[in-house]
Amino acid sequence: MQVLLIGPDRSPAVLAEERLRASNDVTVERTPRLSGGLSGQLRGDPSDYDVAVVWHELLESLDRISLRDYAALSRRMPIIALMSLGDWTGGRSGVVVADGWIFLEVDLGELPAIVRLAEAGYWTAPDSLVGPQRHSLRRRQALRALDVDQLKVLTQLAGGYTNREIARHLRLSEPVVKKTVHDIIVRLGLSNRTQAAVMALSVHLTNDTDRPVGKGLRL
Repeated sequence: MQVLLIGPDRSPAVLAEERLRASNDVTVERTPRLSGGLSGQLRGDPSDYDVAVVWHELLESLDRISLRDYAALSRRMPIIALMSLGDWTGGRSGVVVADGWIFLEVDLGELPAIVRLAEAGYWTAPDSLVGPQRHSLRRRQALRALDVDQLKVLTQLAGGYTNREIARHLRLSEPVVKKTVHDIIVRLGLSNRTQAAVMALSVHLTNDTDRPVGKGLRL
């Protein structure tokens, strides 16, 4: 992966450059400015790079020249803002114009992996942003891969019911329930039905009513 890093010497971009260069499969070039003829500042052509990581302060005051350079750059590659969590939550303008963000609060030793995720359209966040429920949030996101019928069966699993009992509650055949349980385990990347039940219980996957018919699911 080839990374174009844009940030002045007296900025966290220098530390980011050091971390990125430590990775064997990442090539990085840093330039201090976004404007002033960006193409002329680089050893190669801007199209040679996979992603641009920009110190967010350079995105806060885009003048006519830097805005032109930014627009040209953003048409070629994703623009990832390097910034602190406080700047992000404070609604700085760099948040709006960037395609993704890298927070200084994350472990910069993992920066190469984080940049790869950002380039692919994902973003990582420090625990302080997600909060103490971050693990539950991840599990909830995983459960969204299940369809409604699978969620109904999973809710029954969380209630400790056998396949035969689930089939009776949901008015299904036992072979259908058995296959659905298997599909749930595979889709969630788990090993057995107990793990699936624990996951459901950990995110409080329940019915709105006390009747074991799988209606009114809450996720």
